[in-house]
Amino acid sequence: MTLWLIVNNSSHNATVETACDSFLWHGTQYTSTGTYTYDYTNADNCLSTDSLTLTINSSTHNSYTETTCDSYTWHETEYTISGTYIYDYTNTDNCPSTDTLVLYINASDHNTYIATACDSYNWNDTTITTSGTYIFDNTNAANCPSIDTLILTINNSTHNSYFETACDEYTWHGIEYTTTGTYTYDYTNADNCPSTDTLVLTINVSTTGIEEITACDSYTWHDSTYTSSTSSTSFTSTNAQGCDSVTTLHLTLNSGSHNTYTATACDSYTWHETPYNTTGTYTYDYTNTDNCPSTDTLTLYINTSDHNTYTATACDSYNWNDTTITTSGIYIFDNTNAANCPSTDTLILTINYSDHNSYTQTACDSYIWHETAYTASGIYTYDYLNAFNCPSVETLTLTINNSSSGTETVTSCDSFLWHGVTYHYNNNTATFVLPNSVGCDSTVTLNLTLNFSTHNQLTATACDTYTWHDTTITSSGVYAYEYVNAANCPSADTLTLTINTSTTGIEEVTACDSYTWHDRTYTISTVDSIHSINSQDCDSTTYLHLTLNNGTHNSYDEIACDSYTWHSTTYTTSGTYTYDYNNADNCPSTDTLHLVIDIHDNTAYHVNACDSYTWHGTEYTSSGVYTYDYNQPGSSCTNVDTLYLTINYSTTGIEEVTACDSYTWHDSTYTSSTSTASYTNTNAAGCDSTTTLHLTLNYSTTGIETITACNEYTWHDSTYTSSTSTASYTNTNAAGC
Repeated sequence: MTLWLIVNNSSHNATVETACDSFLWHGTQYTSTGTYTYDYTNADNCLSTDSLTLTINSSTHNSYTETTCDSYTWHETEYTISGTYIYDYTNTDNCPSTDTLVLYINASDHNTYIATACDSYNWNDTTITTSGTYIFDNTNAANCPSIDTLILTINNSTHNSYFETACDEYTWHGIEYTTTGTYTYDYTNADNCPSTDTLVLTINVSTTGIEEITACDSYTWHDSTYTSSTSSTSFTSTNAQGCDSVTTLHLTLNSGSHNTYTATACDSYTWHETPYNTTGTYTYDYTNTDNCPSTDTLTLYINTSDHNTYTATACDSYNWNDTTITTSGIYIFDNTNAANCPSTDTLILTINYSDHNSYTQTACDSYIWHETAYTASGIYTYDYLNAFNCPSVETLTLTINNSSSGTETVTSCDSFLWHGVTYHYNNNTATFVLPNSVGCDSTVTLNLTLNFSTHNQLTATACDTYTWHDTTITSSGVYAYEYVNAANCPSADTLTLTINTSTTGIEEVTACDSYTWHDRTYTISTVDSIHSINSQDCDSTTYLHLTLNNGTHNSYDEIACDSYTWHSTTYTTSGTYTYDYNNADNCPSTDTLHLVIDIHDNTAYHVNACDSYTWHGTEYTSSGVYTYDYNQPGSSCTNVDTLYLTINYSTTGIEEVTACDSYTWHDSTYTSSTSTASYTNTNAAGCDSTTTLHLTLNYSTTGIETITACNEYTWHDSTYTSSTSTASYTNTNAAGC
């Protein structure tokens, strides 16, 4: 027997694979590295075994939470708003990976303040005395570095000092001062700051004096020659204080005399044209016109003015002659010394200033200032003498913050990045030192437990919006949904979403009065819409934004004098007028003018009056042309009355009359003298003419001459031959009667 043997071989295939997260082999999903076998019967019906050498690498899914100020750069991208951000990449095991950043952005503050103040301004516990722009760095409530900017204008109070010398009185700010002194005037200056002016006033007094002179026959004084005694002649000059000095000459003209004079003067005295500047007794010899030797004696007292100079140095201010001085300089004080002489004191003053500096410091645990260690927050002062030897003070506002330590217990998924180091395993020994919330060292120890995340992929298409995990999404994109899986790890499902958009359009229309759109007529401004389906099979909506403007129809009521100009046309008669135009909305419009034209009333008056004339409440006493402006009730026109006025004047006169016994004047008979009788008639100008009678009445005299004669008697050229008692003779007496 012959054996025909066919030997079939079993199959033994060896496969080496590397995969990310999981690998499907012969219908089985593998998620961990290892060597796996698969038993089967091959095509030759032999038992076979395939082997798989599998390396499973894990995708990376890191989650970071960051809080920062203003912006944060992550994977070379700068983010400026808070949010959750995804970064996709391939890790070192060549697996697709995703990092998630939960970012909180706090904003720094940059505030600008504008202020105006007088002399100084307090800002952030600092007193500022000069205008400028000041910066204050601080940390805001969000713990972000912030900057406040102050634009400051410092206006200064005004403090002017005036040194004035006057004679007898001086007027300053409406007040008259008559005595030497220091006066102040408070006011608000042009910068609206409270200000004070100081007047240092010296009042010098005009002087009077008598110059007693005794001379013979004549005396010459200030270019005038006197030949008789006098006590009323005076001469005005300027005294030592620059004020009027009135000297009265008491002149006695005698023969040979011996006069004694006593005088008191300041610094010098001139006598008989000779100046004397020392106290003593002086004589002046001369001969009078009778050739008699005469001697005048002067007892002179010379007092001396004082001129003192003082040098002083002070801190901040100096009090001199009841005045407080705050700036260096040369100051003059005019006074009268104990000898009653005008004197001057001069002060050369140097004012040095104290220092007052403020410092603000923040330190950890302790701070050394001026060789003293401070361990508690507070306000501290340091007193010293500055370079000018003035008492000065420095103020330190100190904040002491303390260092801290603690443990950060973390449960994370997949890996954990902590202060620049990524941990892929549990850890309870790592430490990190960072500034705590008050800027001091804080040592944190990491206690880390690692679990693993889950990641699923989904694809969807929708119109306008798509709801996924209770969130409505309105734009295409790749979205992640984060949740905590059964291992309590943050996990992310990824949705690749296509959003087709409904379309909307706005049709902006402006029309006048009405508008028709899609068979609808609108008479007021409105917003309306119509709907359709667009090319993406989504809703399409067109909105009408309609603005309806109206024509303008204004009515104006105007009253004018004589004429009125409206839209470049001048109207001179009352009536109703219209003006057609397009208004600001470009709509046809009409304005209507209801016009009333008033006419000016200008009246001229020609008046002649005597002495005065009253017109519209005003009395006029001289000829001229005068006007009076007024408005008639109900009229807008200003009317003008013109008065052409001629003023004629009444006349008065006196009629001097002397008469005997009685006098008849203008039908009245006067029997006694008078100066009050008057008669009024009209003069040539048509005004009263009043004549006053000054009447002097003299009276006739009568007498009886008794004569006894024989046979006949001749009397005033008449011869009488018989006795008579009736004969009379009239002549003119001494009074002319």
